[in-house]
Amino acid sequence: MSVRQRRSEPGRRDRLLQVALEVIIARGVAGATYRLIAEAADVPLGSMTYHFTSRDELVLAAFERFAEESFSHLDSATSAGVGDPVERLTQMVVSEFNDQPRERILLAEMYVLAFRDERYAALMRRWTERSQAAIERQLPGLNGRALNAVREGLTLQRYFFPGEVDADLVHATLSAVACGTASSDSESPKSSAPKDDRGPVVRTVETAQTFLTAAEVDALVGDYLAGMSVKALAERYGLHRATVFAHLRRRNVPSRRPGLGIDEKAEAVRLARAGISMRAIGRRMGVDRKAVRAALVEAGLIADKIIDGVS
Repeated sequence: MSVRQRRSEPGRRDRLLQVALEVIIARGVAGATYRLIAEAADVPLGSMTYHFTSRDELVLAAFERFAEESFSHLDSATSAGVGDPVERLTQMVVSEFNDQPRERILLAEMYVLAFRDERYAALMRRWTERSQAAIERQLPGLNGRALNAVREGLTLQRYFFPGEVDADLVHATLSAVACGTASSDSESPKSSAPKDDRGPVVRTVETAQTFLTAAEVDALVGDYLAGMSVKALAERYGLHRATVFAHLRRRNVPSRRPGLGIDEKAEAVRLARAGISMRAIGRRMGVDRKAVRAALVEAGLIADKIIDGVS
C-alpha cells in the first residue's frame, strides 16, 4: 500500500483519536507519546502529522472527542424512557462504575490538565454546562449544577467504595438534593411552585414525584405505623425504599423491625460475602447494624464476640 493510499485511509483520524484515549487510559497523559499512539494505531509515525501537527494537538482533540461522547451518554441517560429522572440519574451513576470505568480515568486526567491549561479548563466548563442543561431539562426548576456536581462526586466515590456507595445511597442522596434545591427555589419570589400551609407542594416531572410535602410525609408515617410495609409505601408514594426509610428516620419513627426475616437474613449474608459493609446492608434493609450482625453471627459468617467487641 502506498503512502498516499495509507494517508487517505477512511476513518483514520477517528481511529487515532480512539487509540489515543485508550493509550491515555493505560499509560496516562504523560505516557501517551506520539510514537506509542502511532504504534498502537498501526500508523507510520511520519504520517501522523497529516492529521495532527503535534502530540499536543492530538491529545486535545482526543479529550474533545471524549467530552462529546461523555455528554452524549448523559443526555441519552437522562432523556431515555419515562418515570423518575432521579432514578435514571441513579442508574447512570451505577452503570458508569459497572460498565464504563474508563470514563472515570479519562475525566481524572482531564481535570489535572484543566488545572494547568486554560484550553482544557474551557473544555471542562463547556462539558459541565451542557451536562447541567441536560439535567435541568429533565428536572425543570431544580438546580442542575448542584445535581450534576453531586452526581459526579457519587460516581467518583463509587469507584473507590463500591460497597458503601450502592444504588440505594445514590438514589437517596440525589433525591435529597433534588428536594433541597426545589425547596430553595420555592422560596424565591419568582417561583411558581404551589404551596400548602406546611411547605412546597410535591413537584412533579411527567408522572413522577421528586419529593413529598410535610403533609404527605405525615400520611406516609401514619401508613407505616398502621402496618403498611416499606415496599408498599414506596409503591404508593412513588419513592425509592431508601427514601421512605430516610423520611421515617427524620421523623424519629421507631423501627418495628428488630431483626430480619428468613429471606432477608439470606440476602444479608449474600451481600456481606460480596463485600458490602454491615452499615450499608442495614441501610438497604432498614435495620441497624446490630440486626445485621446478629444475622451474620447466626449464619456463622462472623464470630459472636464481634457484636459487642466491634462497633
